[in-house]
Amino acid sequence: QDCGFFPKTYVLPSENRAFRENFGATGTSRKIFIMKPESGSQGRGIFLTRTVENIDPGANLVAQEYIQRPLLIDGKKFDLRIYVLMTSCKPLRLYLFQDGLVRMCTENFTRPNSSNMDNKYMHLTVSNHRVYVLQKKRR
Repeated sequence: QDCGFFPKTYVLPSENRAFRENFGATGTSRKIFIMKPESGSQGRGIFLTRTVENIDPGANLVAQEYIQRPLLIDGKKFDLRIYVLMTSCKPLRLYLFQDGLVRMCTENFTRPNSSNMDNKYMHLTVSNHRVYVLQKKRR
């Protein structure tokens, strides 16, 4: 089931056919996709594309529609790393770790275009900042 808050995602190569439906006969798409290798870390191998020719059809990738209007902090993209331990499903029991990370881009965000799609400092969150989750005291 699709979630309205999560970008459309394809696991390649197993979902190649469905993914390639986003590209016209010319091999281009109006949508921008962020391509993430299965074994990458720290931004290595991640790229943005509108053309199917940039994608190895046999590569193990996760392809996601790029969020065109992301939330920003001081003009920069960010993501949150919050750690949760689930100890039970029924009843649902979750524990939220006190520390987390905010990962920030180092350059201000501008919507992707042909001149900035290769700018990893604008589109990928590369620097980490520790955050603390505030918890309410139980009575």
